Amino acid sequence: MDVRREGVMKGIIVAGIILAFFFINRKLFFMSLFIFLNYVTLAFKLKYGFDFPIEVISLGTFMCGYIYGPMEGMIIAASSFVNLGLTGRLSVHKTVNNLLLVIIGLFAHLFSHVPIAYAGIGFLLVRYLLDTIFNLVMLSNVDYFRKIPKRAFNVLFYIYLYLGFGQAIAAIMA
Repeated sequence: MDVRREGVMKGIIVAGIILAFFFINRKLFFMSLFIFLNYVTLAFKLKYGFDFPIEVISLGTFMCGYIYGPMEGMIIAASSFVNLGLTGRLSVHKTVNNLLLVIIGLFAHLFSHVPIAYAGIGFLLVRYLLDTIFNLVMLSNVDYFRKIPKRAFNVLFYIYLYLGFGQAIAAIMA
């Protein structure tokens, strides 16, 4: 069996296991799904140079933290650290960015009384604001401006997602 076919088979097996979790334990299913999707987006970036415009890890961290609790949100965020460590992409910027995700995972559940659309958009905006300040002020990273189009797209996409489908996604995940 060639390497490509073997990789596809492994992906199908992992996807099948994750799908089985949906019927066994919905929380485990969604946590596994977000971790898997984050890994897939990172693998595409490393292997093919394709950078997905949507940050799956932000959505997964917030949604799992908001719906399931702080530990679950922090686990999703921490999985990103593992992915970065395994691929040798850990840096000061990525560490701070992931620490912001851990904080979101930790505190999102405290805002579960706030409509999910407002809480999700609020956490995303605060994360991007703090990340921008850190990069521009602390690291003097002027190259950071190249991320603005992707971040703007993310903000618009997540505003649409949270306002249009946030409550339905939360109901499915619960």
